[in-house]
Order: sequence, then structure tokens, then C-alpha cells
Amino acid sequence: MGFCYVHLIMWSLCSYLTKSFALPAPWVMAWPTCCLMAGQLIGGAAAALVQQPDALAWTTTLALLARGRNRRYISEKLVVSEETVKSHVSSIYAKLGVHTQQELLDVVEVSVAALRDGAGPTPFA
Repeated sequence: MGFCYVHLIMWSLCSYLTKSFALPAPWVMAWPTCCLMAGQLIGGAAAALVQQPDALAWTTTLALLARGRNRRYISEKLVVSEETVKSHVSSIYAKLGVHTQQELLDVVEVSVAALRDGAGPTPFA
């Protein structure tokens, strides 16, 4: 909702600048639009950087689970609490549609075989 107000204010400001200072309308309209787009790009990149450590923890947790490691080992390896690892494991299981570590290992084996055979996408793609 707030983003709509930003657009409203920017269009009003553009109209004022065009009318009051005899600036060319395309130039006045282009700058705020470019600034908004740049802000969205920078914000998206910053959000991706902020979210990356969590994705790295999930990837590491998945790799260790696929090797048959338990939560205690994973928590020691990642230097996080076992509850954090439990949360990561729950999220991984939910995303892959599995309920146990054995089901996860089966999905990993099928995916590895599919990658070796050059078959289509895997659940990890």
C-alpha cells in the first residue's frame, strides 16, 4: 500500500516540475522511474545477500543429513543449537515432501541416479 503512495507523490512531483520549471516531460518522468527501478534492484540484491546464510545452512544441513549424520553432529559442525538444526531439518523435509531421514536418503539416491543418467530436473533444482 505504501508503494502506491510513493508513486502518487512521484507523479505529482513530476507534474509540478514539468509545469513550474518548463522541464521536458519525458526527462522528468524518466528519472523517478529509473530511481525506483534502481531501488528495487538494490533492495532485491540486498535481500538475497541477507537470505543467503540461511540457504547455506540449509544446504549444509541437507548434505550432512544425506551422509546419514544426526542432529547433534550437525549442530556441532554448524556451531548452532540442536533446535536450529531441528528447524532446518523440518523445513528441508517439508520442501522435499519426506517425513524421515530414510525417505530423504531415498530421494537423494533417486536424484543422484537421475543426474548421472541425464534425466530431467530433480527435487533439488
